[in-house]
Amino acid sequence: MANLLKYFSVLLWFNLPLVSLGQTNTFPTTGNVGIGTTTPNALFQIIQNNNQFSIRPESNQSGTLISSGQAINLVFNDNNVGTDFFSIRANGTTFSTSDELLRIIANGNVGIGTSLPASKLHIKSGGQQIIFGTGSNSSGYNFSLGVNDDGINFSNNSNYRGFNFDNNRGQLLKITHLGNVGIGTTNPDAKLTVKGNIHAEEVKVDLNVPAPDYVFKEDYELKSLQQVQDYIKEHGHLPSIPSAREMEEDGIELGAMDMKLLEKIEELTLYTIHQEEKLTEKEMQVMLLRDELKALKGRLSTIEKYILEK
Repeated sequence: MANLLKYFSVLLWFNLPLVSLGQTNTFPTTGNVGIGTTTPNALFQIIQNNNQFSIRPESNQSGTLISSGQAINLVFNDNNVGTDFFSIRANGTTFSTSDELLRIIANGNVGIGTSLPASKLHIKSGGQQIIFGTGSNSSGYNFSLGVNDDGINFSNNSNYRGFNFDNNRGQLLKITHLGNVGIGTTNPDAKLTVKGNIHAEEVKVDLNVPAPDYVFKEDYELKSLQQVQDYIKEHGHLPSIPSAREMEEDGIELGAMDMKLLEKIEELTLYTIHQEEKLTEKEMQVMLLRDELKALKGRLSTIEKYILEK
């Protein structure tokens, strides 16, 4: 308050000549100062054409409100160290925050629509609010935009780092400081982690494993069907394919699994080709046996006819 009085003492010194210009100003040695009014009701009040600007105290040391009226108030409150603030209030008949248009508290936080700004800039209207805070690398920064539990948050705080979109169902989208994106999860462990269904027209996967064309190489060791059957009886799943339990616990890598499935399709193709070769060989053998049987029947018929003639 002492600094405020010094400021207005200087202001009064430079404005003393105004006293001679009209009878609507008052500059008493004690009490309120008025420009445009001879009856100021604040420490410093300017009135022109029914518009007014005034400076008045917010409360006394007991906390009782002592300022009121339709004026806009610039308020200093130094009752307690660390609780000083600067505010602009309209019609300040109560301590209601609805009367307060703006407040700057002792730590430099600015509140618009709130008397308790939680960051360097905190704008609030009902349940809607924008919170923007900055700090050191250790304390981090924070920017929030939302309505109650619904909103968007940019943060560098250790427990909430990155970009976050929330509503009353929880955190719907998260982009971590590492660049990982999580949908339906707060802990994405990959560039894109989705907990839920994905609906897409097309999905393209860049492979980090070789395509299984090696199956068609001459040196590829294709298991016999008997070996495959024995493996299935022992393990309950195809060779080189993870079990159901492994897939449930660890999930599957789409690219790698597709290549494993393609490997099995190519092996099935080889089995089919081999079976076709064997089937063709059997058909040729049947045809040869049929021809031999036909020739044998002809010879038997000739012998039988010769015996009957004798």
